[in-house]
Amino acid sequence: RLHIYSSAFASSICNIYCRSVLLVLTLLVAHQNVFAGPPNGFSNIFLRGGSSSYSISTFGVVKKAENAFDVIENQNNITTINNKTMSSITDYFYSDILRYDGSKKNMTAFVDWVQEQTKTKVGDLFSLFASKFLSVDTARAVQEIRKILSKFEDELGVIDVFSKYPTLDVIISLQALSRLQKSSIEHAKNQVKKKGLDAIPIRTATNDDTSSVKPEKGRKSFPGKDVISDLAHYSVFASVAYGWKGSLAIMGKFHWGNLKALLKRTNIRENDIIEAKWNAATHRPAYFLVRDIRRKNLVLSIRGTLSAKDVLTDLCATAEDFDTFEYESENGENGRMAGAVAGESQPLRKNKIRSRAHYGMIEAARSVSRMTQLKIAKELASSGDTLVIVGHSLGGGTAAVLGTMWRNTFPGLKVYTYGCPCVGPFDCYPVKNNDVVSVIVDGDPFSTLSLGHVADLTVMVSELCKDKVLRDEVLQRTEKRITEMTENDLAWCSKKYNHFKGKMKGDLLYPPGNTFIINRQDGNRDCIDIRQVSHTDFNELHLSPRMLDLSRHNPNRYEALLQELFQSISNSNYHNLN
Repeated sequence: RLHIYSSAFASSICNIYCRSVLLVLTLLVAHQNVFAGPPNGFSNIFLRGGSSSYSISTFGVVKKAENAFDVIENQNNITTINNKTMSSITDYFYSDILRYDGSKKNMTAFVDWVQEQTKTKVGDLFSLFASKFLSVDTARAVQEIRKILSKFEDELGVIDVFSKYPTLDVIISLQALSRLQKSSIEHAKNQVKKKGLDAIPIRTATNDDTSSVKPEKGRKSFPGKDVISDLAHYSVFASVAYGWKGSLAIMGKFHWGNLKALLKRTNIRENDIIEAKWNAATHRPAYFLVRDIRRKNLVLSIRGTLSAKDVLTDLCATAEDFDTFEYESENGENGRMAGAVAGESQPLRKNKIRSRAHYGMIEAARSVSRMTQLKIAKELASSGDTLVIVGHSLGGGTAAVLGTMWRNTFPGLKVYTYGCPCVGPFDCYPVKNNDVVSVIVDGDPFSTLSLGHVADLTVMVSELCKDKVLRDEVLQRTEKRITEMTENDLAWCSKKYNHFKGKMKGDLLYPPGNTFIINRQDGNRDCIDIRQVSHTDFNELHLSPRMLDLSRHNPNRYEALLQELFQSISNSNYHNLN
């Protein structure tokens, strides 16, 4: 209960913070005067405060902390309003306008003018706010998020269904779409059974058969015991990156400080900690760099989302290209290149490979690279160890991008991600990077959440809002339990859903590397399944009552499942299928 309450408290604080920021920005848009001047007939409107009067057209209001608005910048003069809360200023603003001129016609003209100027000058307002109060990286993130919002519908294809249709229509359409989706999946399962085909083979922790998962072309087969051992071992390193606060909120365990949490949970020695940055900045997540003496690895663990600045990194969610290269010998054979490769007898050609990923993660990876690359190179040169990069959530995405950037820099590099969100397109690195192993709990909501997924969802909801006849028929055909529906109704639902899928044009992002789904077996909670999946499994955002169940994204859940899985295979006759 303690960790549930702590998590709820942390979420509430984050929610309050975000809402407060939105409120401040909204008030700034409403009251900041970056306008050229009021329309004709309004040159004498004043905001009165005490014995002084200030012309609306001659000052600008910007936010200052502690419930006060200070007028700090103006081309003509500088004045200050003290001891006025935001609500007080709002009351002063409107009450003085009403006292000055109560004419409905004039007031309508004034409101129209304010709205027009706000739309045209909002960019200047953001620039002013960013330059005064934000760091360079945070200002860039705010500008990037603003750019994303400005092209939501025109370029990204996200339809604002709540502004276009009544809220009730949207809710009913979501319900109909959810049923349509489930029915389509059930129909596909039935078709597989009819044709006598086997479902995707699943390796469980308790059986010892020789079934395997067929990977995508160029992918590794089912993970061997050594890989599962690494996944279980380094899941602790990924979790402990959240520090003592994360340990308390996520696991309900208290440690005296981040260092104590790190030492106790990983069992490393203090002198094996090379660097630890526990405080994140925008586009620079928290991380630590340590020696894992037992496994002869150097471990870079990158933290996931915990602070408001991490949220800004998350929200920079458009995909951007970044430079990575592959080295090829004269005879066409691929090769890796670190410092030692230059001395090989065969000359190598440097070929650029297509790499594209989440913009925030790219910037985060670059920041971590700038701060750690020289330290890592020096350490590996003296120890001969192998570099392992791990991370949960945002940390996993950053680890995958960084591992792609360094794939020709550090030989033998491994990347393990847990609960990694959507990182890039399926035909680009790091999604194609076979050095990355990603584990995702079945139903983790962030594995199918990108701007492209949201765009596709809003397109389908919009279609159902417009076609109420079709929506009503969907609800009528799916009113029974899915196991009680007729094959005819299931086939009809599948056909209609495939029709909707044909209209889905969103630029989807996917989890990176060799991707494995892990979960407890239905009907047997003591048995854990893990199976490799294709990236097509992440094509759609699946609607369900638990689609936003954040407990499935909890790093402690990943740690517990993988530890239990490794214990099970250690006590059984587990086959290495590689």
